[in-house]
Amino acid sequence: MKRDRFKKMTTMIKNGQPQSIEDFCKEAFGGGTCEVYRNSKYQVIKKQIDTRVEESEMVWLSIKRIDREIIHDWRELQNIKNEIVGRYCEGIEIYPAESRLVDTANQYHLWVFVNPQYRIPFGMNTRIVTDKGMLDGAKQRTLRLPLWAKLLGQWKIKRLLKQKEKLEREDLIGKANKLIDNLQELYDDNQLTEKDEATVLDSIKFLGGSINW
Repeated sequence: MKRDRFKKMTTMIKNGQPQSIEDFCKEAFGGGTCEVYRNSKYQVIKKQIDTRVEESEMVWLSIKRIDREIIHDWRELQNIKNEIVGRYCEGIEIYPAESRLVDTANQYHLWVFVNPQYRIPFGMNTRIVTDKGMLDGAKQRTLRLPLWAKLLGQWKIKRLLKQKEKLEREDLIGKANKLIDNLQELYDDNQLTEKDEATVLDSIKFLGGSINW
């Protein structure tokens, strides 16, 4: 399937007449410059903004569907960010306080850091992408992934599951050791009947411990 790539627009159409991008940006933002991109489904306005962090400048992507319907597909927004700003740039979508909420159209907004080295100081710390659900019962949509990406995703999932099993084993061992200590304390009290003492000794042995005489 041919990829529906974005094209950078040089003119817009308003009331059936061509309009320059410069005039469009002035009308839309009251001044300044912007870029407009379109494919068969989306129109995206890219505008540099004054806000920045110490390590990176930022751009604002204002996104709408051509048919003006709702999106809201995370993967498509991720692809828009990748193609228009960069695959290794990070961006955020804001769910604001009600006091500064703007909700007047099916328009979506991403704020993207243009420095591909900059990382937002929260979020996931590693890449795991797979076309199968990671946990039992999880659902995942089909992904168009190259073979190397599928194999890498499967390997990472297996490694994470092994780490989870290891932690669970360590947790059980820790609980067993604590129980052994408690049984040892019971034995040391010298207040057990002969039958209870035998039960304590068998329990310690079952848990893999040994009695301290």
